Amino acid sequence: MFVAKKYTYIIVDEDISMKTIIPHLIKSHKRFVNVGFFQSSKEILDYLRCNYCDLLFLSVEMSEVDGFAILDRLDAYPDPPLVILTSSETSKNSDRAHLYYSKGMIDFIPKNAGISRAKISLDRFAKVMNNMLFNRKKRKESIGEVLAIGRDSELANYSITQISHVIHTKNYTSFYLQNGSKYTVYMPLKKLEEKLPVGKSVKISRNCVVMLHSIKKYKNNAIHVVDSRKKVTLLPVSVRKRGQIINLLRKKGISVER
Repeated sequence: MFVAKKYTYIIVDEDISMKTIIPHLIKSHKRFVNVGFFQSSKEILDYLRCNYCDLLFLSVEMSEVDGFAILDRLDAYPDPPLVILTSSETSKNSDRAHLYYSKGMIDFIPKNAGISRAKISLDRFAKVMNNMLFNRKKRKESIGEVLAIGRDSELANYSITQISHVIHTKNYTSFYLQNGSKYTVYMPLKKLEEKLPVGKSVKISRNCVVMLHSIKKYKNNAIHVVDSRKKVTLLPVSVRKRGQIINLLRKKGISVER
């Protein structure tokens, strides 16, 4: 039986009434599930560093950092949500809003929009999402080895070559990418190890796995990894694994200095 994908959304607005207004506008769309309401830029930015959602209803009128500035910051996140900007003064902000269609904004609507106007926005969102999922599928076919991470296999797909190393803390796993960014998800260590392809990575300690392609050398009992910005990170190797790792790196032609 085919089950339609559920889309998660979050409301970001200082006006508490929007917590009920937006769900009312889209209640006929059963595929949308509300997973949060935030009233400050710090709260939503902190949340999205470690969590995923498909769509933000983001207010332009925020006192600390306005909605446009939040969009600017989300542009640096590895897998940001799509955004429907809302505003009490659409005529005042419309010119500026149009500049953000290239930064994940898919629509700009008034806060007093009716159900029919909200439907246009959600239809537009669904069309964009379908295109994104299709492009991700084509990307997986062209790249080959892709690691799917997140709550859903389509949430974030990274080629193995995009990942530098992985650090596990309690039940959270942080993927350090070659471009210097970090993507953190709830993922037990056992599940992580099942996802990693054989022969492409090495576990250097109880909570750290390094992609072989990112290793520059072994020196002073630490792995030196280099990202695409030429930044070097030192990752200590556990005592029990040093001999095994030194032998592996030598076989791979990677420099070993003791």
